[in-house]
Amino acid sequence: SLATAVAALSDFWRLRAFQHARCNTRRMTTSMGGDGRIGLPEDSDFVVLISSEGDEYVVSERAAYVSGTIKALLAGPGDFAEKRERTIELPDIRSEILELVCDYFYFKLHHSNVGTAVPDFDVPPELAYELLIAANYLET
Repeated sequence: SLATAVAALSDFWRLRAFQHARCNTRRMTTSMGGDGRIGLPEDSDFVVLISSEGDEYVVSERAAYVSGTIKALLAGPGDFAEKRERTIELPDIRSEILELVCDYFYFKLHHSNVGTAVPDFDVPPELAYELLIAANYLET
């Protein structure tokens, strides 16, 4: 529906502005805890994804739910630490790949239910295999 597309686009641009503001540091240094990690309250609309190198990517919950794995951790039954802390460590996914995955989440939200042809999501050929493995793991 149009409302869904507008909401997705709003999330996309809000987070792109947030990510752009921190793109030079790649890892946020402000946190709610003393461990240098970003902390988010349980009722936050955002999720922190942590790569194998420790880089942290903040994405909207709506975008993160493009991943079946992430949605199961955050919205499913059970009292997982990831659900409470809104933080998911992905030790098998490098930063370069996780950044592409996050971009894809927003790409998918932006192009879902719009009614036009979906353009290709460009992936550098040298990253295609690794991205495919990450996408399979994350059920995207």
